[in-house]
Amino acid sequence: MVLGGLFTCVAQQVRINIEFTGDYKITHVHSKYKYEPEQLPSAKLNVKLHDLNAEEKRNLVFQLHVPKMDNNEQNVDMTSQQPMSLTQSSKEIQLFENQIIGNVIVMYIDSNTGRTITTEPVSFNLVRDLHPSDDLLHINHVLDIQRNRVGTTYALEQAMIEDDYRQSRAILKAQIDKIKASVSVQDPFCQKLIKDLEYHYPTERDYRSSQHNTYMSHTTERVAF
Repeated sequence: MVLGGLFTCVAQQVRINIEFTGDYKITHVHSKYKYEPEQLPSAKLNVKLHDLNAEEKRNLVFQLHVPKMDNNEQNVDMTSQQPMSLTQSSKEIQLFENQIIGNVIVMYIDSNTGRTITTEPVSFNLVRDLHPSDDLLHINHVLDIQRNRVGTTYALEQAMIEDDYRQSRAILKAQIDKIKASVSVQDPFCQKLIKDLEYHYPTERDYRSSQHNTYMSHTTERVAF
């Protein structure tokens, strides 16, 4: 049942359309998917993902430029830390504390019906606070896992390009050290990353063949057979 579901395509030609407002711009795309425009920064981004099989998921990791607040915004922020005044509505405070800075939609072809499906826009919300709570200051565990996955993908790519075997291994060793220093190091997925990168193969040929498959697996977020 599980194997059958894994090979069942549920969405074809998956595309992600992201659009930010104002001076909010995407500066880097860290996931290994094709996107337009290729020249960044950009307030808009169209990402082409692979077809999605049942029980699969995709993660898109990108870096966003957040502009500084001007003086008027800072004044509003300082006011929001104090009891609400007679001239300041709760709605105004909420809009500032939970500012919508963009949205994302997903488009794909339903494999069963052949129809093109477009999801409702989902907003990106930005919270600004002079005195953020502890939970906002902590590194996001889920995001850190994806950061390790993307970093491993880039390390594997560079290691496979490197002709010198020792240098190639050194690239992977550096990535292992980064994962071990991350907050999500104890996560089972990150432990699996470390185990795969540390594995000692009997020959260089075996090393490059297996690690290339690992690279392709992380690039597509799909098991390589």
